[in-house]
Amino acid sequence: MRPLDGDVISNEEQKQFRSIIGSLLYLVKLSRPDLNNAVRELSKVMDGATPGQMKELKRVLSFVSATKNKGLKMKFTHDYPFKIEMYSDSDFGGDKENRKSVSGLIILINSTPISWRSKGQNTVSLLSTEAEYIALSEAVREVKFISQVMNVLEMEFIKPINVYVDNIGAIFLAENRNSSDRTKHIDMKYHYVRDVIDEGLIAVKFVKSENNLADLFTKNLNGELYEIHSKLLLTE
Repeated sequence: MRPLDGDVISNEEQKQFRSIIGSLLYLVKLSRPDLNNAVRELSKVMDGATPGQMKELKRVLSFVSATKNKGLKMKFTHDYPFKIEMYSDSDFGGDKENRKSVSGLIILINSTPISWRSKGQNTVSLLSTEAEYIALSEAVREVKFISQVMNVLEMEFIKPINVYVDNIGAIFLAENRNSSDRTKHIDMKYHYVRDVIDEGLIAVKFVKSENNLADLFTKNLNGELYEIHSKLLLTE
């Protein structure tokens, strides 16, 4: 829902808003994956932010300033072939405006993050399992691309790649081709994940929600959960 004209910030403030978001997006892409979800939410109002949203942006800036020493650091390891892991998650109906779910993923090589994403889904999911399955399918496309790049570079990695999700229903859908009446409406394009399992590239594993690193990319976490996840991804 777009705010009424009287509820938006001035043109000059909006210009400043867009400039700050651009800088934060650059930071998210290179070294601060933990900011991805917050920046994604704020970037939806690049042309009509409210004073409340400007206040939230300033809170993010304050947090960045207070944690300016945090960042990604490649961990030296002798482990070879490389170990690739991926975490996938979704926040069911997480977008309060259109009730579309939010997908999140993160891929690590030898425990170092190399790819991450927080993105609203294109369709409205009717079940939490459906939202998780769609997020999983989108994430598998990313890990498939990473594996192809590594093959071209002749970088050996362990197969299958473990893909972690926190929804038993999504795992069942991924591993079973027999669709029930409750799930047959899911677009066939999302069943791509089954083919990737069959070829032996990935194995879908269950992980508890509190241990799912992708949780950081689907919602704004409380301080305790944020610290748990961010310590596994960032160094100071």
